[in-house]
Amino acid sequence: IGYAYDSRIQKLGIKEFSISRLIRLHPLVVIGTVLGFLFFIFEPSKAVDAYSFGKLVFIFLCSAFLIPYSGMDNRYNNNFGLNCPAWSLFCEYVANIAYAVVLKKISKTWLAIVVAVAAAWLLWTGHRAGSIGGGWAGSNFWDGLARVAFSFSVGLLLYRLQWKSKRQISFSLLAVLLIATFFTP
Repeated sequence: IGYAYDSRIQKLGIKEFSISRLIRLHPLVVIGTVLGFLFFIFEPSKAVDAYSFGKLVFIFLCSAFLIPYSGMDNRYNNNFGLNCPAWSLFCEYVANIAYAVVLKKISKTWLAIVVAVAAAWLLWTGHRAGSIGGGWAGSNFWDGLARVAFSFSVGLLLYRLQWKSKRQISFSLLAVLLIATFFTP
């Protein structure tokens, strides 16, 4: 976000920035919600029978507009029962709002303080929950915000500090490292 918007966010303004982020992110939310709704309707378990038409419309709208609602008991209490991965896009929206309102104009020093606080929050979350894999359900909703607070702010700080590796790492080496990471339990 810093690379794409730091130099032009003041000229764009919050409204144009928000519109550009909505155009980029929200089609994924809507497509995922529609697909999730279709899979739910045609699911062999007939779990859909437990919901009235009005409640299904409500759940669909909550999911399509990224309004957390964990009222689908048979969907693992996910905040976005029709589009389970949408919790991460919700967190990304929160990070984008924080960027547009606060992070765009703070100094590197204050951003480093934000990173330190976010790191402490993430460490505390990992200690309390036993992992940092939450964010998707009502019971671990804040865990997802801790994850995005740290990753977003540290990424923005690294961009603003212009830290670059002195050595170029080849694509092949990066690919091998990525594959090794995926095979790590």
